[in-house]
Amino acid sequence: MSDTPDVHNNWKVEAVEDEPAVTATPSRVCTGYSFGAGDVPTRCVDCQTRLRDGAYVEAYAYQLEDETQWDLPRLYCRGCAPIELTPTQGVTELLIRGRLGTTTYKHHHTTTLGYVELLAYSPPGSGTPP
Repeated sequence: MSDTPDVHNNWKVEAVEDEPAVTATPSRVCTGYSFGAGDVPTRCVDCQTRLRDGAYVEAYAYQLEDETQWDLPRLYCRGCAPIELTPTQGVTELLIRGRLGTTTYKHHHTTTLGYVELLAYSPPGSGTPP
């Protein structure tokens, strides 16, 4: 299999440190991402508007080249969302759109992201050094 990410494949399996690893599309990776406890307000990073259950949002997501974990550090209301990415070398970056929801498990509520669609993609080989 190729080492180059293909954002259009649904799933593929590769060996990572002698264990199988599943590679998924950005939409699948980010669907279900948890933003913390459901009783803690989720806010736009720019205007601080409270983003409620059912709100359409946009988010910046990234994965460092040597890491397996994705991070979604910036959540935006639709009015504050960036139009494009400014690529950083060595980092896979995404700009995504989705809808906030609440996931409940054993009386524990978590704000999660659903109905995710990819708006922009930057592979780790593009952009300027950090």
